[in-house]
Formats: sequence, C-alpha cells, structure tokens
Amino acid sequence: MNQYKCHSLKIVLPVVFAVSVLAVPFVDELSTVSAAKTDSEAPAEKIPETMEPGTIITFDENNKMIVHPYEYKEEAERPRAKAVQKQKPDKEEKAVLAHIEQERVSLPVYYDTEPELPAPHPGMTVYYDGMGYPTKIVAADGKLVDYDSASIGTSNAKALSTSHAAAAGWTPPKNGEYVYGKNNENKITITHNYVMGEGWVTWYDGEGKTGSDNKKLKNNNCATKMKYDRPPYNTEIRVRNLENDIVKETYKGDIGGLPHAVLDIMPDFMEQEFETKVDKKKGTGRFKGRTYHEK
Repeated sequence: MNQYKCHSLKIVLPVVFAVSVLAVPFVDELSTVSAAKTDSEAPAEKIPETMEPGTIITFDENNKMIVHPYEYKEEAERPRAKAVQKQKPDKEEKAVLAHIEQERVSLPVYYDTEPELPAPHPGMTVYYDGMGYPTKIVAADGKLVDYDSASIGTSNAKALSTSHAAAAGWTPPKNGEYVYGKNNENKITITHNYVMGEGWVTWYDGEGKTGSDNKKLKNNNCATKMKYDRPPYNTEIRVRNLENDIVKETYKGDIGGLPHAVLDIMPDFMEQEFETKVDKKKGTGRFKGRTYHEK
C-alpha cells in the first residue's frame, strides 16, 4: 500500500463509453408522465447536457426528442415530512468513520473528468436528476448505457452486471479516493471494508421504473454511481444529511452516471425522510450528505 497521500498529484481518468450493457425492460414506464412534447421536428444530434430537474427525455423512431417534464406536486399534495429525530453519529457510525479515516491517509487520490454523453439513438431514454444533469441513460433494447466508464483507467469499457460488484463484466476500482463533479465537490472513498460518499445527494424520477437489477424501484431505493460503486441489490446504505443531521437508510436498486452527486434517491423519500423539499420555484431538492455501506 502506498504510504503517502497524493492530493497534489492530479490523475485524469479517460472517459469511455459502452452501449451494450445490462438488460432492463423498459415498457410503458412513462405512462404516468404527462405534458410530453417534441422540442424540434428535426432529429436530435446531441443529448442536452442540462434540463429542468427530474425531466425524462425519450427519442422517437425518427430520433426526435420528446420531453417529459417532472410533475412537481402542489403544496397540498406534497408528502408530509415524518417526525424524525436528528442525531449525531452513534457508536457504529463513529467506528466506521474512524476506520475509513485511518485507512484513507495512505490511499491514492484520483481526479476524474466529467463523462462525455453518447449520441442519441431512436428509442433511447434519458433521466435527469434533481440538479438537472443526465444521470441515467437506457438504450432502445432496454439496456442501461454505461457512458461513465466502468473500466477505471483503461480504454476498454465493461458491460454492466446483474449480480454483485465482483461479478464478471465489471472490474471494481482499486481502493482510493475518487474526486469528481463541479468544483470537485464530490468524493467517493473506497477502502478494504467500506465505500463512503461525500458530496451532493439528489433525486431522480425513478420510483416505479425498472432498476439495474431488473426490479421495480421503490420509494426507499437509491442509485449509486456506476463507475465506482455497484453493491449488490438491496444493499443498505446509510445516508446522513449534513445540513440538518437527519440519518436514514436507503437501499440500492439502481446505478447511474451521477456526474455531480454521490447518491440519487427518490423525490418523495427526500421530502418525507430528510425534510428537504423538492420545489421547482425555489430550485431545491438536494443536500450535502455523507453515505456509506459495507463492501
């Protein structure tokens, strides 16, 4: 193990792109999304780098872009925040953090570049997160597009796996600290026993859709960053909202690009469990958080 901390060494990882990946049926999942519209009669040449938070885009048989805006709830329709007790780190959390801090002092640090979006194709679907960035792309055949390289530091993209991270098809990254996103605000630390995320926790319109493990996503499911973190389905992930000290557990059900976040959760879960409103007018629906789970 390296006995130094290389924050001064900036290692830029190449971006690669795979289009043949995990089979995920994608049938009639947009039936509840209304106000769909075609922005242009001409075939789309690029996937938009940003959209309104929660937007879902589909491309028709002529590769024309159809926008499905997220239906923000009116105040009276919002899920009420549960009576949650704010808590400081307990004995278990303190032990985990101490273990990670002890190991991370000797870990290499990698600075990643923003992933390059693939060209749009007929039948493709693109999900945007609570900050308006594309976080998940599904091809026409129902396969999840790995546009944010699953192969760390190489030029060969890997296919996604329906099993756990150690399965063939995805090579887990080496232990280290991986820094990425706007202003390098996000960091995933991988140690011998744990994976910890520090940065933005946001949301996407995933509930009721099909996740990366071929199962319907529930309100308490979340999506981890496909490039670095693919725990088994239903892995418990502890999430701390660092802005109000609310701590909750969510369960891995999906993976995505997460270009500027460490975790994506469901919008109702964000409001109910973390007291963070998903509000279009105020532009809210994210928080600075810390997440961790066992490897």
